[in-house]
Amino acid sequence: MFRVEESGGTAKAEPVRKATSSLILIKARRGGEPVFLLRWSDAWGGYYWFVGGIQELNESADECAVRELNEELSVSTKCIRSMTKLLSVPDRRISSRMRVFTEYFYNVYSVALDDDGTCSALLIAEPVIQKTIKGGHPYNQRCKWHTWAEIKSSVSLMKDAGAVVQAIEAYGVDRIPLSITDDVI
Repeated sequence: MFRVEESGGTAKAEPVRKATSSLILIKARRGGEPVFLLRWSDAWGGYYWFVGGIQELNESADECAVRELNEELSVSTKCIRSMTKLLSVPDRRISSRMRVFTEYFYNVYSVALDDDGTCSALLIAEPVIQKTIKGGHPYNQRCKWHTWAEIKSSVSLMKDAGAVVQAIEAYGVDRIPLSITDDVI
């Protein structure tokens, strides 16, 4: 059931579309405080959001998470020491981008990167990953380390993020293992 704003009533409806995504929590410490690496996303409404994306046809949630790490941060599979699925978060709402009733399913992962530092060193500073879009035009993937308080305070800007942030908080931010053992900048 969802509320129909215009009429003030409620209605039962089946989603027009379904979307399954994998999100990867990359956690480190800065000055002893836990921080998470978020990537700027114009596609998600122009704000920083967790690394991840929509699962492709015939792709598992795990495969999607590994692919997104590579696509968004250039982290290869050899750099991944371990990856753990922490949560599955369902959400049903009107998509702010597509403006249709959508059933979402978010698979939330934590990742531990290599011990020797060769791969995690790329992420210690706030990385700008050079990518190329269709047509050969370069663009930069801007990334930034955020405290949990900063993430929570920006949820109002992230129209579609509330359910995921609430589920992570209910799981326990302190329970999420570090991805990078070195302090970040």
